[in-house]
Amino acid sequence: MSEGNVTLAGALEMLLGSRKLLILTHDRPDGDTLGCAAALKSALARGGRQVEVICGDVIREDLRFLFGGADRLTAPEGFEPDLVCAVDVASRQMIGSLGGYGTVDLRIDHHGTGELFAKYNYVEADAAACGEIIYEMLRSVPLMTKEAADALYTAISSDTGCFRFRNTTARTHRIAADLADAGADVAGINHRIFETRSPSELEATRLALDGLRYHADGRIAVIGFTNEMKSKYGVTEDDISPLHALPREISGVLLGITVRQQAEDPEEYRVSLRSGVEVDSAAICAQFGGGGHKGAAGCNVRAGSLEEAEKMIVEAAKKAL
Repeated sequence: MSEGNVTLAGALEMLLGSRKLLILTHDRPDGDTLGCAAALKSALARGGRQVEVICGDVIREDLRFLFGGADRLTAPEGFEPDLVCAVDVASRQMIGSLGGYGTVDLRIDHHGTGELFAKYNYVEADAAACGEIIYEMLRSVPLMTKEAADALYTAISSDTGCFRFRNTTARTHRIAADLADAGADVAGINHRIFETRSPSELEATRLALDGLRYHADGRIAVIGFTNEMKSKYGVTEDDISPLHALPREISGVLLGITVRQQAEDPEEYRVSLRSGVEVDSAAICAQFGGGGHKGAAGCNVRAGSLEEAEKMIVEAAKKAL
């Protein structure tokens, strides 16, 4: 097997051949990266393997059930894996220091605009979520557990907005049905992720609506958060994450944009785009070194103010309309 790209069967062979496996998730972890990691841990540990998962950021509350309520994921001191695998990670930058483990042996991902940073890469850009890829792997062995079914349903439901986003396909629904047959707690997971909001999340929604701005004759809608706003009203990045789709839900809006100033670097702004079929979000973000999917993408920009960051993104977006 030559380095570079690898087949699905080849990726599975690497995982099954490992005895001490380390799984890397991306920073600001969502349901897809955590669900894939939890599913692999549940399934592969059954074969006597030691499987550890690490993440550079705190896990938000609604996803902690995937790892027994843990809010942080670290490997035991002295753990030396024979295989390091990244799941749902589009770029090396998204996993920071790699937890000090150096080279990534295998990357399994569904971001077509991502970089081939691992020794071996399996990328399926047509998959609605990385969870669909992990599902195919576990189904073929088979190594599906009830815990893995819960985790993969979480992954797929999260990345499709509970099957509302444009990346949802007939295949997505068939996989979800199979996971339900395997014991996934469909109602419970959907309630936990999509129907439960904390007071601070509601406060973030209020701030977003108060500051909502329109551009391009109402075809672009933007919400933004400064560090001062987040500090004053007790709003966190986790509170803001569920709002990325909010501007796009407005009638007549083709592209929704969320801009957030970063606490660790006030001149850095994280941008999230959500669009319908008329606009390619990934192409816009690629201009700023970011990427993702046509309907959902992200990037970082450097600017002296929220208004300046917004202007940079909006000007690029207008050319794409």
